[in-house]
Formats: sequence, C-alpha cells, structure tokens
Amino acid sequence: MVDFENAGIKLIVLDEIVEIDKKYGVKKVILFGSRARGMDSV
Repeated sequence: MVDFENAGIKLIVLDEIVEIDKKYGVKKVILFGSRARGMDSV
C-alpha cells in the first residue's frame, strides 16, 4: 500500500476521489503513474 502523504498527491484530490467513490458506489480505485507509486521525485 502506498503512503499517500508522501506520494505527491494533494489531500484535496484524494478527498474528491473518495467523494466520487461514495456517490457512485465505486468498490476499487486504481491510481497509476509515478505519483501513485510515490516515485515522482526519484
């Protein structure tokens, strides 16, 4: 599991994703790319 606090994804973006999940009953969200992996600054 990724530590989102250090992944470079702003908390407000994660909050928006969660709200959309709740609204539409999403069961799984897959984030991909260097930020999702926490490797954007490597």
